[in-house]
Amino acid sequence: MKITQRNAISSTATVAIVVVILVIAAVAAYFVVTSKPSSTTTTTTSSSSSSLITTSTSSTSTSSVVSLYGPPNASQLVDESTGTAPDSFDPGYAFYSQDTGYINAVFQNLLEYNGTSGTQLEPVIADNYAITNGGYTNVFHIRPGVTFSDGTPVSGYDQWFSIVRTQWINAPSGISGFNWNGVSYNDSSGYSFSTFGNQFPYGIRAAIHAATGLATTANTTAAENLAVAALNQMLSNFNPANSTQDAIMSYAHQAYVANATYFTANYINNLGPFGPQLWAGFDGQQVIEPAYVDAHGGVSNNTASSYLNTHGAIGTGPYEIRSISAGGNPYVLQAYPGYWGAHVSNVPNMAKPASIPVIIVNYYSSDAVAEKDFGTNVAQISAESPFNYNAMYQSFAQKAHFAFNQIFQANGKYDFALFMEMNMWSAPTNYTSFRLGMANALNYTEMNEPGVCVGCPAPLNGVNLNGYQVGPTTSNYLDWNLPGYPNPVQNTTAAYNYFQAFGMQSHTYMVVPSTFVLSNGTSITGGTVIGDANGSQLQPFKLYYAVPALASTTVFLTAIHDSLAPFGVQAVPFGTTTSELDILDGSKYTYPAVQAIGWGADFNDPFLGMFFPLMTPSPYNGYFTNSTVNSEAVKCEFPATTAIATACATALETMAYQNQIFIYNPIPINPSQLASTSVPAGTPTNYFFVQPYVKGLADNQFVGYFYNQIYYQPVQI
Repeated sequence: MKITQRNAISSTATVAIVVVILVIAAVAAYFVVTSKPSSTTTTTTSSSSSSLITTSTSSTSTSSVVSLYGPPNASQLVDESTGTAPDSFDPGYAFYSQDTGYINAVFQNLLEYNGTSGTQLEPVIADNYAITNGGYTNVFHIRPGVTFSDGTPVSGYDQWFSIVRTQWINAPSGISGFNWNGVSYNDSSGYSFSTFGNQFPYGIRAAIHAATGLATTANTTAAENLAVAALNQMLSNFNPANSTQDAIMSYAHQAYVANATYFTANYINNLGPFGPQLWAGFDGQQVIEPAYVDAHGGVSNNTASSYLNTHGAIGTGPYEIRSISAGGNPYVLQAYPGYWGAHVSNVPNMAKPASIPVIIVNYYSSDAVAEKDFGTNVAQISAESPFNYNAMYQSFAQKAHFAFNQIFQANGKYDFALFMEMNMWSAPTNYTSFRLGMANALNYTEMNEPGVCVGCPAPLNGVNLNGYQVGPTTSNYLDWNLPGYPNPVQNTTAAYNYFQAFGMQSHTYMVVPSTFVLSNGTSITGGTVIGDANGSQLQPFKLYYAVPALASTTVFLTAIHDSLAPFGVQAVPFGTTTSELDILDGSKYTYPAVQAIGWGADFNDPFLGMFFPLMTPSPYNGYFTNSTVNSEAVKCEFPATTAIATACATALETMAYQNQIFIYNPIPINPSQLASTSVPAGTPTNYFFVQPYVKGLADNQFVGYFYNQIYYQPVQI
């Protein structure tokens, strides 16, 4: 998944991770709960944020008063853990990390990850599954009794519709362009999946031909047009009771085969144990109600649904949408009273009914607002960067009763690569020398400064909570940094030489604005021309980031600007929304020259999940076009042995580093001083601020956390 700002991570991560922020409506009416509450479906809000309840106990000889600290309102939870609004409410389009909360609440998968585990799976919409055909096939039995939130029963046909639709609309976010490449279709160029640019899951054109007699299989314009028209018609008027549609879906020799009770996935590669994980991740495979889609615009190839992007859809999850404000700020989820999980036996923990009826989600406008809302108990879950940890704690009204570690939670592994990515199809980042100049010019100490928790309560005061990123994956993966690259350091001498080479190659020059000293002691006087003095002067370029720019984001962007300015390179921070970035990133001709962003795997495979999306031509790597890298990435999609995996990782990491495809940013790590987590010191880690009465928050590295697992348990103060 793509990321831009995530407050739950860390300072520089705030720039590089896309996230969600939950806005707040102030609340009222406190309750007492000592165990998980049952679901209700209505709630009220008010300006009160009182959170203390006093109870009395008495006997003939003694009397005592007990105060409890809990939420202002038993019926709702306000989550402010992220910094950017969802880019889309369509599970077939949404592909940023801030989308996971909504998607996990409203939609479900055949299988889902168990808690924080990245490998243990629980059957949800399916009640059992099998790996067959030597690892080339997965067969899922649909759990009886599963319904959409309007009461419509779910069948294998609905899963067929959902996954084919995601791949067919081929949205610019590219949700299916890489997670399913090498799985449902095979294309080494990375983004177009037929001669004419359509994503056809393999065998579906043959299925259409077999069921209709239409000549859809030939590699011709006429055959392609027939197949496009047929699939558009079928998906926009979906009806499994129609014998022709049923025949198409039951055709055996294709990627996806369905009937009422079974869904079968046939892969073009041997996925082994990774196959089932694809159906548990964040891959656009969530089951969506076909009738709702068709009633709101239908399905068309290579076209996103404008209605579903802004209004959402109907799923099978424990929550449904109550309201979405303009721009997704705020959006409100409501527990579905007829949720199937409350009436079906043997429901796994991941699919249990919701305990808290209403979830209010939004992104706040400033760090000060985040600190105030959490401190006064308006928000139940929040996040900040280490730059603001102390301010967050000092704003906490109950700090006299709770230590820092009682509200600060290191929750699960952090599975994102953070970087500035550069478009290799546009100037000036289409020159390797320019990219290397940028990488050497950056003041990494300044970039990492917000990672130090200055003024924080023990044990974190002055501790650096960031580690440096040196490659496309994190140390959560076994094959991380096999070449053993050192942490990046600023080298202004090397930067000067690279910028000089870039200027001569591109017939461009830069003018040093004022005298400064290189790392080797050489003084460069103001007015010095770097590059080709007879060429054109390098113009300022935009450094894109996802709004809003919170404190740590500003520090990071300022460090980049300040590091490049002495060389006459002007990178101007430019904020935009993630939905706007979706549009820009959809074409190599509109893709920003530089943007602060990141990428996270959606399942536990560093090759298909991390390397391949980042290192083949796509909207997620600035359209890197080195043929050697691309062929190596394709070869490494499904390594058969550990030796092959190690060789692939070494080759890809080396090429990524040498070509400076990305400039990697510091990432959040778990320090040795933090004893409140089982995550080992130095491990990339997610951080949250969580009210002490909030229980059940378990953040999964691939899909985030599930609101239905969270419950309230007031604590004595």
